[in-house]
Amino acid sequence: MKIRLVFSKLVEKHTFLLGAVLCSALSYYLFPTFFLMQITPMLADPGVLLDPSASYMVLGPALSTLQYEPLHNHNFLWSSLRGLGWPLLGGDLQGAPLFPLTLAWIWLPLSQFWSAMICSRMILTALAAFLIAREMFRFRTWSALFFVMNLAFAVYSLRLINHAWSNSVCAGLWYLYFLDRLLCDQKLGRYGFLGLVISVYSMVTSGFPEGALALGVMAWLMHVARLLSLKRARTLDARGYLKGLLLA
Repeated sequence: MKIRLVFSKLVEKHTFLLGAVLCSALSYYLFPTFFLMQITPMLADPGVLLDPSASYMVLGPALSTLQYEPLHNHNFLWSSLRGLGWPLLGGDLQGAPLFPLTLAWIWLPLSQFWSAMICSRMILTALAAFLIAREMFRFRTWSALFFVMNLAFAVYSLRLINHAWSNSVCAGLWYLYFLDRLLCDQKLGRYGFLGLVISVYSMVTSGFPEGALALGVMAWLMHVARLLSLKRARTLDARGYLKGLLLA
């Protein structure tokens, strides 16, 4: 009983670290060839991917242009390589040139970029789902992992692994998480505010505005329901919540 109690306290205290370790291990277990960069996820079997044409008709050319201009021509504003030319950071919408993970891995070669981009996005999506399950829905650890498997690693989600839709899902889940933390945990302070700002920015630059808008609406519907339940239980710090919301 004492060991179980100590484990429960460690889980409650280090939920983020535990989720990061479990989600990383689960992602590696399911897709070791992606993590070892042996196979690029963008060129999977067309029968597996729901929209295989997005790889070579949209994302591939978009990233090639985005890499070539800044790294070779030192041009960060305009590209004349495609069509009649367009703003480099505003051209290919579904290429998500301003998405945080795109900017983080843009310096890698094309094949390695896709592996790094998709693996990191997979871990972040799974981690957001795990934190929502643990801290918002109050699931236990194994129930939270089951929730992750049915959301972040669902068959439909994995079939769109090469699509900008996955960017909007990742950003939308973090938006929901930080929106809930703003309501329930005032101790996060500036970190919660920064997380909310980054998640909103990620939704705007995800490359798939339809998915981001749908997830934003769903997040607010869940947020309003959560707000009403806390108000009914009289555990809502209305002043702190409104202050944080106005800042966000």
